[in-house]
Amino acid sequence: MAKSTTDYKDAIVKWKNLTLLDDRMFGMVMQDDQLCLALLQRIFPQLGIKQVKKIPLPNIADDVRDSGGPHYDVYVRDDQKRTFILESFSAEKSNYPLEARMRYYLSTMDPDMQNLCEANSEPHIHPLYIVFFCDFDYFGNNSPVYKFELRCIEDPSLLAGDENHFRFFNAQATNLSDHPELKGLFKLMHNQTQPGDALAEQIIQKMAQIKQDPERRQQFMKYEADLADAERKGKEIGLEKGIRLATKMLINLQLNDGIIIRQLMETYDISGTDAHHHLEEARK
Repeated sequence: MAKSTTDYKDAIVKWKNLTLLDDRMFGMVMQDDQLCLALLQRIFPQLGIKQVKKIPLPNIADDVRDSGGPHYDVYVRDDQKRTFILESFSAEKSNYPLEARMRYYLSTMDPDMQNLCEANSEPHIHPLYIVFFCDFDYFGNNSPVYKFELRCIEDPSLLAGDENHFRFFNAQATNLSDHPELKGLFKLMHNQTQPGDALAEQIIQKMAQIKQDPERRQQFMKYEADLADAERKGKEIGLEKGIRLATKMLINLQLNDGIIIRQLMETYDISGTDAHHHLEEARK
């Protein structure tokens, strides 16, 4: 199907208006190892992270997330073999079930699982940190950061020892007295600036550089045009069949699960749970 002028103009506007919390922009910015390191040092000062490197995996998406398979905005390991998975979520995806995303991560990727399952291998578990950056308060408790780990219900001081750590950063929080280091970052997540915050200023400069890159812009334009085609074709043949066809087309475009679910939710006005169900059915 021919790409329309409207699609092109809409894509240009989207490209110019991308913010840090757009998962595509977030992923591109965090490809800069030094910025990624600085961000991790900011949110995990107690860990003493000195170096990070990207973990090479087949099907990890490129600049505009156009590959298939498991995908993460940021997937790195530090100098102490701790693994960090970072994702951004904006308010437009506030009805997306992040609990399902947590289960998705644990079911599709554990960096130590292969070694644990290999015969004659010595069991050793390295910490895994899964981090969500949100400009909305998913849990509604006005906490700047929500921390989840597997603990004993009867004795919360007793950890299971699986070394899986979940963090939800809530840029909507109003009281940062205990976390002043997050102020500049949270403002940036709302597309605002905090004077004097060197990291935020570096990220803003990086975003400007990315938007001036013609190759990245062209990749983004193609991605948006193909996405619009898939949505139109899905709408043309009725709701249920349309969702089914659109889901398969989005899979064939080699988009990651998070993007597919978001597009189904936005296009067909369905819940994240329903979108996740359609995706699972289409993959059978």
